[in-house]
Amino acid sequence: MNSPVGGVIPSLLVSSQAKQRLIIGCTIGNALEFFDFIVFSFLMLFLGPVFFPAASEYGKLLLTTATFGVGFLMRPIGGMLIGSYADRHGRRSALTLTLLMMGLGCGMLAVVPSYAQIGVAAPCIVVLARLIQGFAAGGEVGASTTLLVEQAAPAQRGFYASWQPGSQNLGVMLGALVVMGLVAGLPAQDMAEWGWRIPFFIGMLTAPVGLYVRRHLEESLTLAPSLESPQQLTREAAKQQPLRMVFRHYRVKLLLSVLLLLSIVVCTQIIAFYMPAFAARELGLPTSMTLLASVLVGGIGFVLAPLVGMLSDRVGRKPVILWSRLLMLLLILPCYQLLIRQPTVGNLLIVISLLSVLLVMQVVPGITMLPELFPKAVRTTGMSVAYGLGVSVFGGFSQFFVTWLIQWTASPYAPAWTMMVTVAISSLALLGIRDRTGESMDEHIARVECNQSVIAVVTSSVLRSISGAIMRYAQSDIRLSEETIQAFQRDGAVCIRQLFSPAELAALAEGIAANLQQPSPRAKVASQPDDPGWFFEDFCNWQENPAYRQLIFTPRLGQVAAQLMGSQQVRLYHDHLLVKEPNTRQKTPWHQDQPYYNVEGQQNCSMWLPIDPIPRSATLEFVAGSHRGPWLMPRSFMDKQAKWFPKGSLVDLPDIEADRENLSILGWALEPGDAVFFHMLTLHAAAGVGEQRRRVFSVRFLGDDMRHAPRPWVTSPDFPGLCDVLPAGAALDHPLFPLLFPAEGR
Repeated sequence: MNSPVGGVIPSLLVSSQAKQRLIIGCTIGNALEFFDFIVFSFLMLFLGPVFFPAASEYGKLLLTTATFGVGFLMRPIGGMLIGSYADRHGRRSALTLTLLMMGLGCGMLAVVPSYAQIGVAAPCIVVLARLIQGFAAGGEVGASTTLLVEQAAPAQRGFYASWQPGSQNLGVMLGALVVMGLVAGLPAQDMAEWGWRIPFFIGMLTAPVGLYVRRHLEESLTLAPSLESPQQLTREAAKQQPLRMVFRHYRVKLLLSVLLLLSIVVCTQIIAFYMPAFAARELGLPTSMTLLASVLVGGIGFVLAPLVGMLSDRVGRKPVILWSRLLMLLLILPCYQLLIRQPTVGNLLIVISLLSVLLVMQVVPGITMLPELFPKAVRTTGMSVAYGLGVSVFGGFSQFFVTWLIQWTASPYAPAWTMMVTVAISSLALLGIRDRTGESMDEHIARVECNQSVIAVVTSSVLRSISGAIMRYAQSDIRLSEETIQAFQRDGAVCIRQLFSPAELAALAEGIAANLQQPSPRAKVASQPDDPGWFFEDFCNWQENPAYRQLIFTPRLGQVAAQLMGSQQVRLYHDHLLVKEPNTRQKTPWHQDQPYYNVEGQQNCSMWLPIDPIPRSATLEFVAGSHRGPWLMPRSFMDKQAKWFPKGSLVDLPDIEADRENLSILGWALEPGDAVFFHMLTLHAAAGVGEQRRRVFSVRFLGDDMRHAPRPWVTSPDFPGLCDVLPAGAALDHPLFPLLFPAEGR
């Protein structure tokens, strides 16, 4: 059912200059945001007396720490909502939003009056500012990482993604340096009265710089604005409801992501923030070491992150994570022993430097793996939710937990044991995560819809492999009844019920969602601009869409086509997506497919597979036996013009609707899993749809006698350059038309 009409969607092309701007823009913006977020922690000793003057010294610290922690509590909410926004409206729009919100939070902290001036409203404003900043930070990481990896070549994703944690470390380092400079340069009274506001003013005033840079970034989520109905694409993206999709269909991936992050966030909090404070409080080292250690951790992270990213691109994500965690397990306890037995500033810096190097080596590949787990339609949402939950639950409470553990166990080694346990547990996640280094990031990730225990999560990859092998064995051979084969030969169309399982349809639905989210340059709109619905078509995506490829190469599909066509071999001709949104009036007029194509021969068939229930009134209809008649003049669907074959060279299409009573019209109400197979010359048509959406995936098959028939016009679909390598009359033995049956190795 090809329509040679509609606008073409331009493909996304990203230049090297644009990629450089991308790295610079994400790094600057992200560094500024994390400067704004983290500088609060460096100023807590100054903020307590200003906003909680009535509390004791311990109470001031506790209340200020709690205010800082409020930001962590908002991170998962920000991750969910901003991540979903990014998957519906674009990564760049989300990044602009997070920067604006972070700047707003900084501005509020910079100008908020003290408790002495406005009373309890002052700490309330501070809490509100931290809520806004935490909300923004929750969405920043997922959106910026996704934007970086989606525009990177598969062999460079680790390097591109590394700038996200690298820029976080840059923000931490800058924040610590600014506060160190203020403490060193201002009298203590000035710092306590007004000097603490300067970092927040810096954060507020530098936000426009980040906004300017981000305005010039390339968008990686293409919503195809050049289509005749761009608002339909926006509505289509909104219908996907990424947040609901993540929690409904990607729960296992979400759990694996949070488990992978367990070690990263706990080790970050202990090494970068708790250990310097522990050394000052428990071991008697100077309190100024807290800021110096933060500068050191931030500097190491910023410098090493790109190098680790390149290393992970070369040897793989998992090897880098596993070796760094193994070394950390071996060195954590000796490092703590050295620090406790010989508590010197030099030893503190050596320990923190060594552990920071190992930390960067697990953070960078770990952050890169998160967006690689999710398909594009929910990528930012999935990563943002996982990161927000991990940081909020494990990062926000890790310092509190180790402090309590030291008192409960009376052992100063409690932080070391905590890190060792979390590193070991977190590493189990790698058993269920595939290393996608160097692969296309949109490789299919099958939907898993079951409630799994932690053990099931860890062993899910093994179980899927075993069950997949059993399913392939059980379904590899299928024999059609002689009645079905004869019906196809006689009528040119048959319906085969429940040919595909719910799991296969779920996987295909994900592929369709990804296709709609990012159409190919071959996509077409086949409905009028004033149509209340929308008829969308796209072609030849099996090489880019792993879900399509997986279904097409299902062995029994080639077997069914071979039996219907009576062919020894089956080749793929092309795939075709057809989506009619609710209330689409546009009909698919009566036509034959083959006159639109560049092939000739009799042994062919098409499969029409809906993933939505199709009532009889909206289904595909056929004129039984019409495939045994002549070729009929093809016309454009919208203006009904004969644009291709010379006038009079083919028979004009008769008025089928006027003669329905005298024709044998076939059609079936269909449930998901049912598939209709028909000959390329069988006359067929379809009505518009009502309130029900109609998503159909169609596949065309070529048999033994099919030959290349170059046309002097653009066919639908077109295969540019094919006539240069395949002469007229040649068999279609070409990589564009892979062999489906007999399957390789059978």
